[in-house]
Amino acid sequence: IINNTVEISLLESHQVAVEETVFHLFELLESVRLEIESNSALRHDLSLLFPNPAEYSFSQIQSDRNKLKAVLMNVITNAIKYTNMGVVGIFIAETADKKLEFSVRDTGKGIHKEMYEVIFKPFIQVEGQNQYARNGVGLGLPISKGYIDLLGGDIWLESTVGQGSVFY
Repeated sequence: IINNTVEISLLESHQVAVEETVFHLFELLESVRLEIESNSALRHDLSLLFPNPAEYSFSQIQSDRNKLKAVLMNVITNAIKYTNMGVVGIFIAETADKKLEFSVRDTGKGIHKEMYEVIFKPFIQVEGQNQYARNGVGLGLPISKGYIDLLGGDIWLESTVGQGSVFY
């Protein structure tokens, strides 16, 4: 909590630097998967889907590896927290302008439209129906948005209450 509070303060005061490197995307995704599984965030009533590297024509990307990992960890663990049972999956698409679009899809409770903008503000949480949703203080998505902004990307969501959400 303390680290996240410091990080959001640094982001808001424009004191966070981007450290771009070339790295293997699927090694990063594997480390995300292993970390989620080792932290016991994944429950037996939930399946976690990750992309198959063999289905992609690329393996290396240039970005800030640590910030991308933090964003993926935040969004995926949020999806897990708000999905009682079903599936949480991460998908990658290449856009027409050769950028990568990540999406995290879940079969969770969904988010009301009026919450779309405010959940990217510090200390805001969507009310959860299970004990897992009460973990955290509402800094993961604001930090993720700050990192995505620094990396020159966009973060948005689509959701249907009772059916799940997709964070892009």
